[in-house]
Amino acid sequence: EKGDQLGRTTKAVPRLGVARYDFWNEALHGIQNGTGEGTSFPMPLSLAVTWDEAFIREVASAISDECRGHNQPTEEGGRGRGLTYWCPTINLARHPLWGRTNEAYGEDAYLSGQLASAFVEGMMGDDRKYYKTVPTIKHYALNNHENLRGSTSSDASEADIRDYYARVYRYVVERTDGPSL
Repeated sequence: EKGDQLGRTTKAVPRLGVARYDFWNEALHGIQNGTGEGTSFPMPLSLAVTWDEAFIREVASAISDECRGHNQPTEEGGRGRGLTYWCPTINLARHPLWGRTNEAYGEDAYLSGQLASAFVEGMMGDDRKYYKTVPTIKHYALNNHENLRGSTSSDASEADIRDYYARVYRYVVERTDGPSL
């Protein structure tokens, strides 16, 4: 039972009241659940050219509304797609040939941090006790190449990591705060 809870999809444990769960949820610019259901907003790189945090927050709030709608009970007693979503991608777009440049907010750490924070706030919602959805920022610093990214070295100086690559994550963590539990 414990082992079955470690993968991307988990099995139900009825004796404990634990429902089956699928962790493969993405919501970078709408729900990406493979069904074609839900609104598809422009990719983050396109949204970034607005420089409009309020608009980004509104888009994320609309996405999280749809995520909530997809979290209805299933026939097996599960909760649909769940409320955890991989978003936003806040790797910095350093190279136009990176396969996920369109998922990023650009190459500027400050702007990316501000827009990503607005997105996270929109996904979490305004309730001081409960999250609307749970956004999970991705992919951690220096993880923006496609080939062999689990086994290659991304060498960078400590200063580059601190002042550029990890700064956007710092902005998001410091600026956004969730419900008081």
